Parts: sequence; structure tokens; C-alpha cells
Amino acid sequence: MFEPPPTRLPPLHEVNHTIPLINLDAHYSTRTPRCSTALFPLLREKTDRYVKSGWWEPAHGQNAIPILCIPKAGKELKLCTVIDARERNANTVINSTPLPNQDMIHEAIASHLFVSIIDISDVYEQLCIVPEDVPKTIFASSLGTYVSNTLQQGDCNGPSLWQRFMTYVFRERIGVEVWVYLDNIYIFTKTLEQHENALGYVYDCLYKEQLYISLNKFKLYAIRFNCLGHYRDERGLTASTNKLELIRNWPTLSSYPRLSTSPSPDPGQIRSNHR
Repeated sequence: MFEPPPTRLPPLHEVNHTIPLINLDAHYSTRTPRCSTALFPLLREKTDRYVKSGWWEPAHGQNAIPILCIPKAGKELKLCTVIDARERNANTVINSTPLPNQDMIHEAIASHLFVSIIDISDVYEQLCIVPEDVPKTIFASSLGTYVSNTLQQGDCNGPSLWQRFMTYVFRERIGVEVWVYLDNIYIFTKTLEQHENALGYVYDCLYKEQLYISLNKFKLYAIRFNCLGHYRDERGLTASTNKLELIRNWPTLSSYPRLSTSPSPDPGQIRSNHR
């Protein structure tokens, strides 16, 4: 499980992605997609890889929404593709699955001695779209028109659908020994024996659903780590230092606003003038 998702379509699960459109006959305005010269070779490489994997398929039809090529943050140039699905999203029934309450996750990891964190890699490539809704995913890139067999970055129901899937997978121990916030799995127990049992449960669920996890972000029996805007260490839970950096580096005021010295108007006079 400690490797990128294999270059093949993931299996259909009990929970799969759907695109419930409000108006099936709606037409979207199409625009010619553009990719920068620096990112274009990465787009070509990604397109070839996704087509060979079966994640994307060449297609033709109407309502092809453009795909945006965005550089990922970091020193090395990497590509992130996001569909510009604003019009399609406005025509989609919104999934009401909520994200977990962050305060409950913070309380759980702060009050338990043993904590492990598992990060699921490339989550959108690990969840299929039901076959009947695949034609609705049509998008246009600089290399042609395609449909996607897996969840797309930019779909309004993507995060909530993935959260629904994770809640279904770990439903037996959600809030007891496990919390899942999108692609992050938090395992927390008070004893070592309980933790080993909980880890075995999580591994079994991931293996059964054929889900793959990131080894680089895998933290077993973690003591110091960031969690949803907070930092946990031996002392407990505090706000993350990088979240407070802007406040700490706030520049000293060099000038002050002048206060008005004119007397405040009499409210009665204002009402009189208004009449």
C-alpha cells in the first residue's frame, strides 16, 4: 500500500462519484484552454500517463469545459490540473456530507498518548465515477478533448464525496479510535495495545478497499506534528507557528490616523432635518 496508485482504474466501491445535474439540457460556454510553455511538457506527460492508465479517455462532444494548468508550490516545477467547472457546478445538486468538526479531532489527538497519521495519496485518482456519468466529465485541454473515469479536481462534490467514502470505510471506529479529515487518517489511543489493534483495523480497511497511502507523510506513533492548523507536541496542542508568523511579523505603525475633533451631530436635529 506504500506506493503511488497503480496505473489502472481503481475498483468500483460501495460509494462512487456521481454528477447529479439539475438541468440535463444545459449548455455551458466553452473557452479555448491555454497552458504555459513551461508547463506544456508536463501536461503532455500527464495526459499520456492518464490515458494509458485508463483514468482519461479521448472523447468528443459538447459542453467540454476547459482544464487549467497550475504550477504546484515548491522548488521543483510540478503540474496541477483543475477543471474550470464553475458552470457545471452551478448546475449540480450539492452533496450535503459535512466535513468532521476540527475541534473534535484536536481534542482527540491532544488527549491521547499514542497518535499515528496516515495520508492517502492521490485520492482523486483512487475513486471512480459511475459509468453513466462519465460523459458529463468532458473537458478540453491543449492536447484535445477527454472524459475522466475518476474524480476530477474542481468538481464541487469532490471533497464531500471523498469524505462520505472515508466515513463509510471506517464507520465502525469513527470518533472512537479513528478520525478522517479528507485524505488524512488520525489514529488515537491511550495504550500501546489498543493502538496496535487500531492500526491493524485501518490497514485491513485500506487493503480491502485497495487504497494507497503516502510513505513520505506516514507518521507512526507521532509526537510532534501539525494537525489542521495546530501543532501537537509533548506539551499539548498549540496554534501552528506558521499560522502566527504573519501576526508576529506585523510591522510597527509609522503613522497614526487623525481623530476627528468636530462634535457629533445631535440625533434629534438629524431627524428634524430629515422631515
